[in-house]
Amino acid sequence: MNRVLVAAVAALLAAAPTARPAPPRDYPIRAVPITAVTIDDGFWALKLEINRTVTIPHILKENDDTGRVANFEKAARRKSGPCEGRSCPRSSVTASASRCSFAGRGRSGQGR
Repeated sequence: MNRVLVAAVAALLAAAPTARPAPPRDYPIRAVPITAVTIDDGFWALKLEINRTVTIPHILKENDDTGRVANFEKAARRKSGPCEGRSCPRSSVTASASRCSFAGRGRSGQGR
C-alpha cells in the first residue's frame, strides 16, 4: 500500500509544472522611478493639488495641535516629559512625513 501511495505522489509531482512560465518579452508595462511620473489630467491633478494645498497642511496642523509632534520628539529623546493625549501615536507623524514627501511628485515639471 505504501509503495502505491509513494508511486502516486511521485507521478503527481513529476506531472506538475516546476516553474512559472516566463512573462512574454513584449509585456507593455515597465516599472519606472516615481520621479519619472507626471499626472496632469483634470481629475487626478485636481485631487493631488487639493491634497497638497489643503489636506496635508490640515493634517500637519492637527499633528502639532494635538501633541503628536511633541510625542514624536519625546520618543526621539529630543524633549522630555510624558506623552500627551490619550495615547502616544508616533505613526501619525511618520505617515504625514511620507505623504508630504510624495505630495509634490506627479505634478508636471515639479517635484523632481
